[in-house]
Amino acid sequence: MKKNNLKSSILFISIIIIIDITVGVVGNKYFKYISFGFYSNVNNSIKTEAEILILGSSRAMHHYNPEIIHKETGFSCYNGGTGGYGIFLDYAVLAEKIRQNKIPKMVILDISPHTLVISENSYSKLEKLLPYYKQYPSFKEVITLNPNFSKLSLMSNLYIYNSTLYDFIKSDFNQEFKGNGYIPINDELNEQTFSHFYLKENENFDENKRNYLIKIINVCKENNIKLIAAVSPNYKKFDLKNRIINELGEIFKEYESDFYDYSDFDEVYNKSNYFRDQLHMNSLGSNKFTNAIVNKLKPTNN
Repeated sequence: MKKNNLKSSILFISIIIIIDITVGVVGNKYFKYISFGFYSNVNNSIKTEAEILILGSSRAMHHYNPEIIHKETGFSCYNGGTGGYGIFLDYAVLAEKIRQNKIPKMVILDISPHTLVISENSYSKLEKLLPYYKQYPSFKEVITLNPNFSKLSLMSNLYIYNSTLYDFIKSDFNQEFKGNGYIPINDELNEQTFSHFYLKENENFDENKRNYLIKIINVCKENNIKLIAAVSPNYKKFDLKNRIINELGEIFKEYESDFYDYSDFDEVYNKSNYFRDQLHMNSLGSNKFTNAIVNKLKPTNN
């Protein structure tokens, strides 16, 4: 009986090892070709050779229309906004592009109005970047910011590529092509069901996020990349005392880089037909805002 149990255990472990090795081989070879979801967004942001690159979270993805920017500036433009992620991923993508010598002429960095505050979620999400740890050196730095990161986890390909399975499958059955990366929103905010929320006054700032914002500013200067940073419009006031806006203003002033606060942009502010919710504009709002921000880019062209 013991011998049978031992054989079964050895067989089970052998199967797991074979599966793990297979997942590693497939993942290493095909991961960069995922064409659906989160990993597609990140991969395309790294691969694009557009002259203007837009970075940021979901607000970047929905608020900047590259077609308008291209039409008004003559520069090719790609929207690399990735929902749910911010400064850490923005830095990793930009640093990797520079490492691969795919350096954009300009970066438009959309900064969410809560980007500098402490959030455990910001670090736990970094676990999803594990597939980039071995493939892209520039991602190692931000991945290890996760306090739960362990090099032992890198020994298991099943663990590394666990979160990619869904996107792999969807890539086979549903080729998602976003063209220039921009995803317009067609919904309109319902004022009857709207619930206002705002930044708590006792929220503490995250020093890591502040440091990585400065890293983005510096890496742009070192590589002669024009950086335009902006807080795009909100439907209602989020940061009631402008704590984050003021902090951002001080940082960009200290490092002599362009920063624009459009959080209460009067052409769309408090106008429900331009928004889906408090922090996200629909396509009508994004087009209006893009036309406004593009005026900040034109002097660079000259």
